[in-house]
Amino acid sequence: MECQGKYPGKWATRHDCCRGCGSTERPHRARGFCRQCYQVDYEARIRNPPGSGRIGRGRPSLRSQIPKPSRKSLTIEFPEMPAEMVRHFIRGCWDGDGCICKDGDRASSWRAIYCSGSQMFVASLHNALVHLGMQLARIHRDRRATVYTVRWSGWKCGILFRILYDSVPDQQYLLRKYTRFRMAERETSEAPRRASRHRR
Repeated sequence: MECQGKYPGKWATRHDCCRGCGSTERPHRARGFCRQCYQVDYEARIRNPPGSGRIGRGRPSLRSQIPKPSRKSLTIEFPEMPAEMVRHFIRGCWDGDGCICKDGDRASSWRAIYCSGSQMFVASLHNALVHLGMQLARIHRDRRATVYTVRWSGWKCGILFRILYDSVPDQQYLLRKYTRFRMAERETSEAPRRASRHRR
C-alpha cells in the first residue's frame, strides 16, 4: 500500500508509513506497523506461526489434523503382540528408556533399571519379563516426578541379558547397551551365590 504521509522517511526509521494501512496519523508501534495494525499482525502470527505446517491461508496440514493424545508418556499402554516378539519389543524399550549401570566394585552392584511415566506400562513390562523367566521386582515411584521404575540387581542382570539378547543378530540392538549388559552377565555369573547372599 502506498504511503499517504506528507513527510516520507520521518514516520519511522525504516518505513515511510504503516505497512498495514499506509497511514502516518497513528504512531509507529513495531515492525513497520502502527498500533492498530501491529495488533492485527500479531494475532495473525499467533494463529499461524512460522513452521506450524499451515498450507496457504487458514488451511491446516494433514499432520495438524491428526488427533494427538494428551500427555501420552503418562497414559501409554503395553501393546498386544505375538509371544515371540515380546522380548524384542522390551529390548527396544530398554535401549530407549532403560539403563544398565554399576554402583560399586562388587558384582552385586550392577543395576538394570527401566523407567516410564506410565505406571501401567511399567507394570505390564515387569509382568512380561517375569513370564519370560525374570524374578519378581518392586515398582518404585519417584516422589519428585511422575516416574515409575522397575529394577533388578546383581546376578539377575545376567538373567535379563540372556532373555533380551540370546540368539539376536547384532543389527537388532544398541551396541552400547549390549556391551554393558554383557559385562554385567560375565561378572555376576562368576559369583552368583555371593551376590545373592549380599542382597539378603
